[in-house]
Amino acid sequence: MNEAGQIGSCWRLRIAQLGVLVSCLPILGWATGTPWLVRASATHAAIVPTTALGFCLLFLSAALIEAGRREQLQARLILAAAGLVIADRLYPDLQALPAMLGIARDAPAPGDAMSLPTAGGLLLGALVLWRLRQDRDSVGTLALTLLGMSSSVAILLGHSFEPGSIYALPVFATLSEYTIGLFVLFFTTLLLPQRESALSPPV
Repeated sequence: MNEAGQIGSCWRLRIAQLGVLVSCLPILGWATGTPWLVRASATHAAIVPTTALGFCLLFLSAALIEAGRREQLQARLILAAAGLVIADRLYPDLQALPAMLGIARDAPAPGDAMSLPTAGGLLLGALVLWRLRQDRDSVGTLALTLLGMSSSVAILLGHSFEPGSIYALPVFATLSEYTIGLFVLFFTTLLLPQRESALSPPV
């Protein structure tokens, strides 16, 4: 790897590690009953525990992939994230489990849930990481990553110019601003200049 690649690799690893920490903040917010850690305002959607945990698993896997360590653990984390999303969609009451077990101080409000766009985005992130760790079809992986990034930025900008506008559509009613921000951070990490054979198309 040349010097530029080494610098890019260092940045990707650091941002992935930052993503792990940021993903843990909503989990801490639910555990301690700190509202501002889980939702931007009292009238806005919250980032639910399963969403935050899904991001944490993906960022941790991305960090391990970039560090070139623990290949089996990389795969398990990706599969765990995908399985968590599927379980949440099949069993919505899963959100209340941390509060029932006494792990979380507060249970999600009736309107809090993992939105369909969030579930799709997390599964897309898991697919990108799986393809990336296998180091194949880099052009296809880049296209999927750009799809995730462009969608996240479009939603973020739409909400920035018209606060609350995304909630007018039922499919976005439970989508948190924190979730959108984490998607932007995640796909930005993957789009940074990669080492050879990763997200760089062949020449």
